[in-house]
Amino acid sequence: MVASVVEDFVILFQATVEDVKSSETLQAADRVKLMASLSDAFNKMVSSAGRVAPKLSELGVANDVLSRLAEFVRIEFPQHSSAFVEILEPFGDRLAEVYG
Repeated sequence: MVASVVEDFVILFQATVEDVKSSETLQAADRVKLMASLSDAFNKMVSSAGRVAPKLSELGVANDVLSRLAEFVRIEFPQHSSAFVEILEPFGDRLAEVYG
């Protein structure tokens, strides 16, 4: 059951990421902010699920690191925000393969 809930959330998460990526009105810094917020929500959900399934907890930690990195890039290196967003999604997919 936990895996099913996580899977549903991941599908919604990925759809939202695609919406953020394809938006023509969002600035790069706003995209990074939204990605950090999405990552935080994902981390909280996975953390809750991880108490039941330890492998999911590892993914939650990895996602937390990404969230913190997104915030760091947004604050310290805003000129690199668009490149970070471009890299973040495929790397998130890679993490899901490793920990999923």
